[in-house]
Amino acid sequence: MRGARNDAFFAPARVERSVAALLVGARQSGSLNLRGRGLAELPAATWDIGSVPLPADSKWWETRETLEKLDASENALVELPDAVAALPELRELDLTRNRLHTLPAAACWSALACLASVRLDFNELPSLPEGLGEAGAPPLVRLSVAHNCLTSLPVGALTKLQELDASHNRLQALPPGLGALTQLRVLRLATNRLTRLPPDFTGAPPPELSELDVSENALDELQLRGAAKLRVLRAAKNKLRVLRIDGCEALCELVAAHNGLEQLPDGFESAAALATVDLSNNKIAALRPDLAASAALQRLDLSNNELRALPPELGMAPSLTHLLLQGNPLRTLPSHLLSGPTSKLLAYLASRLPPQPAPPSAGAPPAGARGIGSLAHSLTRSGTE
Repeated sequence: MRGARNDAFFAPARVERSVAALLVGARQSGSLNLRGRGLAELPAATWDIGSVPLPADSKWWETRETLEKLDASENALVELPDAVAALPELRELDLTRNRLHTLPAAACWSALACLASVRLDFNELPSLPEGLGEAGAPPLVRLSVAHNCLTSLPVGALTKLQELDASHNRLQALPPGLGALTQLRVLRLATNRLTRLPPDFTGAPPPELSELDVSENALDELQLRGAAKLRVLRAAKNKLRVLRIDGCEALCELVAAHNGLEQLPDGFESAAALATVDLSNNKIAALRPDLAASAALQRLDLSNNELRALPPELGMAPSLTHLLLQGNPLRTLPSHLLSGPTSKLLAYLASRLPPQPAPPSAGAPPAGARGIGSLAHSLTRSGTE
């Protein structure tokens, strides 16, 4: 029809105009948001924001010559050009959900002396630049490279790193030096191909580590010693036969379901802050009576293990509100208790405890005192006769 508007024809022009407006705004704010624009490459002015013309009424003292924040997530970028090195004041870079295959060489990253946060999740990266973690690297605090194709993780010299997410990659091993990342708080390595963690990491974990996720790997042992600030440990769906949590006094949440554990983790009794524990789908056959002393424990999932009996002391656990035991061969336990409220199960267990000796009544002499007094009286009488 004559005069009809062809929106498809005008769409690229609209995008170009909107990007131009964003560049003007970035010249004034130092922040450029190009998220979800369908871009196959970034505008050339991204690397030279000072060249973007400004409106006539702009105040020169309110403008920026270079970017401090760049969000180009959810586009169709296949590479990040070396021109990124022209952004010495860049603090945050978000390239999540693109099609990136390559990244600039480590030398380009070294020029980004203010860069604190990088997000590269959901791309197609087979590797990170060699030397990224060597001397002269940017002072990264957060690095997220989840959902890529990485087979190595050269981050050993990123000494300011606090959060590292490399989950959903193809990592088979980790580099030495992770334990030296003294400011690391969060480490996510789920869904990789790891068979072990470096001894320098497990033997002396980063002192600030509060969250560790190694779920869905191929670890057959995990022995953490002295992770004093660790609050969350997730290690489900591995091949664990040995799990140690010695010295993890702050641990609140432990998830180690779907492994091959035959007993509670070593050091369990010292983790006094544990509130949530999931050890379902293992091979645990017995519980220690001192489990009842876990004062903070609220939820304990032991379903689908090999338990045949429960210690009656468990009925005295002071904070336990959810105890899951389905799928265990607990033939001595009434079946209705397994599907009923935890409170009834605990009450039943407590009722199986042996009776405690009654305390002495008020005013009564201690046991044996009367006999001693009678013996003394008899001796006195015999001496006077």
